[in-house]
Amino acid sequence: MTKADRLCIKIALVPTATFVVGLLSFMALRTASGTSPLPAGATQYVTSASLLVTFGAILAANLLRVRLNR
Repeated sequence: MTKADRLCIKIALVPTATFVVGLLSFMALRTASGTSPLPAGATQYVTSASLLVTFGAILAANLLRVRLNR
């Protein structure tokens, strides 16, 4: 695995991991305060945001890989 490949993997994982940790922290905080993990009606927004973050991170990593291979 080359250094460029490792960089592309980091570019793809950091935003996704940040989103997941933030979401889990938010849900844990709400659960600890005695409310439901997500506000009413927020599930569709969380699902779409997770898809957007994941696809965006993969797209950014692939664009970086194309740029580094030139």
